Amino acid sequence: MSSKAKREEAEREQEAAEEAVEKNIEREKVIQSLKCEFTSEELLDLADEMTQKMDTREKKQGEFDSIKKQYNGELSTLDEEVRVKQRLIRDKYEFRAIPCQIERDYNTKTFTLIRLDSGEIVEQRKLRTSELQRRMFNEACAEAVTAEEPLAAAVNE
Repeated sequence: MSSKAKREEAEREQEAAEEAVEKNIEREKVIQSLKCEFTSEELLDLADEMTQKMDTREKKQGEFDSIKKQYNGELSTLDEEVRVKQRLIRDKYEFRAIPCQIERDYNTKTFTLIRLDSGEIVEQRKLRTSELQRRMFNEACAEAVTAEEPLAAAVNE
């Protein structure tokens, strides 16, 4: 607003104030929330801002979903690990691969399973009927027979 326009407005206000005193009217300046219609330019600006906000939101939602998937995967892994530990604590044992020795005593007809790390007898029982039949070859003999097979095959050709 130019200085001339400001002076004219000030003069009008002064005249209105003098008139109000003469007519016993009281006036007060206030800020009031009133409906104001947007211009076409303002509407275009608002639409541009809205589009930018929507794009930003979609980008952030994608980042959020990605991070959420990652964390959900990590949480699932932790949940499974916790369940395994809970089961171990509840059961108070777990199965492990332990080197053992099987001893079949055909004289006493007993089967014995012995832990090699502690010498503990894990199982001792009578031999089953299917176990009473002795093997014809031990492993050393079986390996020797296997080693001769290629030679026998070459002779037969």
